Amino acid sequence: MAVAPVVVSSIFFLVAIVLAAALGTALIQYYASIVRMRELFKQEIEVSKAVLVVERAYLEESCVNLVLTNRGSSSVIIDEHASVLLDYYQQNGLRKIELLQFGASWFVSRTLAEVTQSPASSLAVELKPGGSAVIRACPSQQMDSSKQVTIVIVSKLGVKAEYVYTPS
Repeated sequence: MAVAPVVVSSIFFLVAIVLAAALGTALIQYYASIVRMRELFKQEIEVSKAVLVVERAYLEESCVNLVLTNRGSSSVIIDEHASVLLDYYQQNGLRKIELLQFGASWFVSRTLAEVTQSPASSLAVELKPGGSAVIRACPSQQMDSSKQVTIVIVSKLGVKAEYVYTPS
């Protein structure tokens, strides 16, 4: 008969340990979620500090070259995670919107003191505040140079530049 209270108290003790472990796990997961949210907010703040501006665009060998400058206060990485969207009219009059592929149909080159350097297309370029780069976007079809071309560049963190121009 004396064994029953020992068994009951042992069961209560085991239940208390399981509940404490579950509570500890929940607290750790809650803390990890808060840390992740803080990192996302921090990235969002960093994104708002970067400002990409397209200074000018020009057509060269059927490709559109964009001179891009970071006017913000934090760096922007231009790499394979960035997107380049090209909206143009073909010579047959049809409108075409293309999401270009990094290293295949668009490339990036860093510019230093008005001299363009051409790193390998698979390398990322960091645009520090005040830094410039040339993005070379090559459409799959021949463009009608008498019609407007719209180019949109978006970095991995959402920093965006948009430019509309007529090549001729």
